[in-house]
Amino acid sequence: MTLMVYVCKLDIKEGGIMIRKTDYALRILRTLSDGGLYSMKALCASECIPQPFAYKIVALLRNAGLVQSLPGSKGGCRLAGDLRDFTLLDLIRLIEEDEAINLCLREGHCCEWTQAQNEPCRIHGALEDVQRKINAVYASYTLHDLILGKTK
Repeated sequence: MTLMVYVCKLDIKEGGIMIRKTDYALRILRTLSDGGLYSMKALCASECIPQPFAYKIVALLRNAGLVQSLPGSKGGCRLAGDLRDFTLLDLIRLIEEDEAINLCLREGHCCEWTQAQNEPCRIHGALEDVQRKINAVYASYTLHDLILGKTK
């Protein structure tokens, strides 16, 4: 009898389903939601975010039309988009690039178990259902709802 061992690299997102970068993005948007212009230093101090992360996150938010960056000594960043137009799911996809709760749900993933067993994985099907439900909940909250404390 031949024993086949498959080693999978665990892909755990720091802090649970939502990664820290998404949390930082929400914090940045929370501060900017008052309509003010903030230097990166003030923004980071206000939300306890390391500056290297903040610069990367603000760039993503700027590219999505949520944040405007103004250069110069009197510059900074401010909210540019309407938080009602963006959902938590939109933000997660923007920041994380992949909202999959498990590695097997990622596009192009090759499942070692399915290959070894030569049959479909029932766990995968169940996880797809869980992912759809999580995405529906994420999509039901606008950033405005989350940041300004509106609950469903």
